[in-house]
Amino acid sequence: MSYAYMTIFRIKTFLNKAQQEYHRIKEWLHNIGLFIKLFIDGIRDVRLKVINVKRLLIFFIMLVICSAVFGSILISNLQVNKQSVVRYVNVYTTNGDTLWDIAKEYNNNKLDIRQYVEMILIENNMESSMIKAGQVLKVPIFNNVEIGLAD
Repeated sequence: MSYAYMTIFRIKTFLNKAQQEYHRIKEWLHNIGLFIKLFIDGIRDVRLKVINVKRLLIFFIMLVICSAVFGSILISNLQVNKQSVVRYVNVYTTNGDTLWDIAKEYNNNKLDIRQYVEMILIENNMESSMIKAGQVLKVPIFNNVEIGLAD
């Protein structure tokens, strides 16, 4: 049963990352299209003014910077993610508990705390991070976690 939940979680995580990459690539291609249009317009108008040349140069520099940033993000997202669930722990909540505090307690600084909170939400089929006293949460405990590049 826990294998099915973990498989669903991995599929959801993959789909979220794929959607983010799709939007990044779409924006990048849009910028390239703008650059090509600007370049073709510049070729058509042989009498480029100095201001247009400066704008073209600034745009080209910004395009190179955006490409470098996009490339580094893409490379960091393509790093191998090794996540193996050691076990699940049932956590009984009490008054004053927050999902953030529970995530900090069981995370052991292996994952980004926001990702870990999201994992707990997915594992427990929760739409909100609001928890009540007496609620039982299924918290995944990970081992051998390597995610992305170091900050």
